[in-house]
Amino acid sequence: MLFSASVTGDGLINRDYWQDIGGSSITDLTTSGDYPRYPNGSDQLTSLQAVDWGGSGQTSDWLNSYGQKIAGYIVAPETGTYTFWVSGDDNAQLFLSTDSSTGNKSLIADVPGYTYQLEWDKYTSQKSADITLQAGEFYYIEMLHKEGGGGDHLAVGWRKPSDGAGTIPAEIVPSSALSSVLPLSAQDNQVTRDYWTGIPDWPTYFLKVDPDYPHNPDGSDTLTSLQAISWDSPSRDNNLAEEYGQRIHGYIVAPETGGYTFWVSGDDQSEF
Repeated sequence: MLFSASVTGDGLINRDYWQDIGGSSITDLTTSGDYPRYPNGSDQLTSLQAVDWGGSGQTSDWLNSYGQKIAGYIVAPETGTYTFWVSGDDNAQLFLSTDSSTGNKSLIADVPGYTYQLEWDKYTSQKSADITLQAGEFYYIEMLHKEGGGGDHLAVGWRKPSDGAGTIPAEIVPSSALSSVLPLSAQDNQVTRDYWTGIPDWPTYFLKVDPDYPHNPDGSDTLTSLQAISWDSPSRDNNLAEEYGQRIHGYIVAPETGGYTFWVSGDDQSEF
């Protein structure tokens, strides 16, 4: 028996970082040969504030000559008008999508130079326009940050509809409004399939290092068995396309207690 999962948000957001990149502009990061596929490291945050890299307290001077990308989803807690701010040292950009798709993201706020920590009003561009969000909806959000030398920090704050108007954020965007993944289908007897097109060669390595894996698939659907040889054809065509990858995930509910043996079959490379 198969079950997929239903979640509202896991309270996390994903961060990748690249070290030993000179300059302080965002283009210094995005034109690096290692961006976006090969970060030096990855972790997750529990709020939209990146100033503590694992120490016992908040620090605003972690390293020089690095860049980072923070990406995931905002889960709107209420319906209405939101305003966002970004603060950072050195340059920072804040993107938000009109939905959960990365393809619909746009730049809504940026720091063109640097700010002090949690300084929200140095540049007019730090503040977004008013943006309407729907309660319970998932919206893709992304931050890019480039540090040259000296202090470094990044934070995103907001005012929710219930916070009213104001010239600075009411709070840093909290864990309760974040998700590192999209929710899966809540329907029973199904598993979720995500797929990515344009993945070269056959080793699963090329899927797993793609910058859009695993959080930003080109499409998703559900299966009613663990057989995936057609996206939608009732004929179960076994030659759908070339150069794609897929990830099938959910839960198996054991129908009886005892020893089980599993096999996997696939073309080309598969991992179970």
